[in-house]
Amino acid sequence: MKKVVCAISLLSSLSLFGQNLDKIGKEDLVTVSGGLRSNFILNHTLNQEQFRDPLSWVFSGNVTVTIADFALPFSFSYSNTGRSYTQPFNMTAVHPTYKKFKSHIGITSMSFSPYTYSGINFTGAGLEYNPEKWAFKAFGGRLKKAIEFDADANNINTVSYSRMGFGFGTAYKGKTFGTELLLFKAYDNPTSLDFYHNNPELTAKDNMVVSLKGNASLFKVLRLNAEIATSILTRDILADESSNTTFYGSLVQGNRTTTSSQAYNASIDYRYKTYGVGVKYERIAPDYTTLGAVYFNNDLENITVNPSFSFLKNKLNLSLSTGYQRNNLDAQNASESKRWIGNASLSAQLIKGMSLSLNYSNMSSFSRRNPLADPFYTPLGDTLNYYQTSINLSSSLSYSFGKKTKQSLSATGSYSQSQNITGRLEDAAAFGFNIEESSDEVPVDVYTGMFAHSIQLS
Repeated sequence: MKKVVCAISLLSSLSLFGQNLDKIGKEDLVTVSGGLRSNFILNHTLNQEQFRDPLSWVFSGNVTVTIADFALPFSFSYSNTGRSYTQPFNMTAVHPTYKKFKSHIGITSMSFSPYTYSGINFTGAGLEYNPEKWAFKAFGGRLKKAIEFDADANNINTVSYSRMGFGFGTAYKGKTFGTELLLFKAYDNPTSLDFYHNNPELTAKDNMVVSLKGNASLFKVLRLNAEIATSILTRDILADESSNTTFYGSLVQGNRTTTSSQAYNASIDYRYKTYGVGVKYERIAPDYTTLGAVYFNNDLENITVNPSFSFLKNKLNLSLSTGYQRNNLDAQNASESKRWIGNASLSAQLIKGMSLSLNYSNMSSFSRRNPLADPFYTPLGDTLNYYQTSINLSSSLSYSFGKKTKQSLSATGSYSQSQNITGRLEDAAAFGFNIEESSDEVPVDVYTGMFAHSIQLS
């Protein structure tokens, strides 16, 4: 049976701007600007159980007070799920700026790199300084608050230690060459919980990540990028100490649970007038982990190729992309998987105020599980090969108009089909080319659509 999922999204926004509160001479001394935004989403599902709320809503806003060259931006966000979660739905932060300095105070976040620290909210402060060719940034604060065990709620799986962290980064940006050094440190406080917990998977951790990035431009058409990162993770700082020491000294609480692993990537991009091509390679070691990310994938290798073309003076753009991914890099696991991904995107802006985009993607994933068996007996029933194919087609059309009262209309739609095949399959090719069409597995079709009307009042 085919399943259909329908979604309707309604979007409205109101922006408020005020200034000229006080003037000295010909220059504004104090200016105030801000905006309010609301988003309502109506969810309805056919032919299957609905897991999302029928109505979801989010209110957000920001106010910026600027006194001379000193800016004080405030922001907030509140939603229907904010009553049960404090982050990231209910946040308050201020971001004072002065000339080339920018600070972040409150419940906020910064971004270093995906291998070190990226986007996790912290309660504390951060600072950025960007002179002409150099850039410096640093932050420090609480990454996670302690959650005690509640016998009534039986929240054994959500109990956590208090986690603190800090980071530092410095970068040089030249015309043809640039480099950046990043350091991230996070550690749990083993005394932050008052009561004993009975979760053996919960341990107090310590982590330090160092990353070095570099880029270079050659002949104005060729660009090189590379990054290598090392993560030193202690999975349990309360475990027995090891006699081995590291040259990192007091920055790492090392013991027998401490491991070191690497992640790196490199890319080459060639762009000339109306066409270009890029190649990227990425490898993340099986044990690589950073406490600076909510969720992190490791034990993978990615190879990506993405050509692109422009027509009609960049009014029509076509981009293609294909990639291959595999895991089990050390050949130590009983199971392994590999994926092939292909994507084609077309965007056009042939009429003023109107934009059109089309996207097609095809993904296939093949997993093999071969458990270790007795040398005189092979358990065929425990061997599982799993093949999944997915096709996605989406389109969007938007039109903006109005001068004093700006309005926009947008419509989006998508179609996807997925199919799962299990059994003792042979090694599958990319995009399901060698899978017979007579499979007993019935594909699943999903349709989604959305229409939005936005009005901005100045």
